[in-house]
Amino acid sequence: MNSSDANVQFAICVFGEADGDLETWKVYRVLPDEEAIAVGCLRVIDESGEDYL
Repeated sequence: MNSSDANVQFAICVFGEADGDLETWKVYRVLPDEEAIAVGCLRVIDESGEDYL
């Protein structure tokens, strides 16, 4: 494992909206995003490769 792999973070969606893009109880990779963190959000990548705030 290289050092960039050690910083990978994941999040679990615990509440999804019926018409939302994220699925409840699914694990998503978290992208580093300082602006998202500043407003209390996370940026994640879904299984299609799209990122969401």
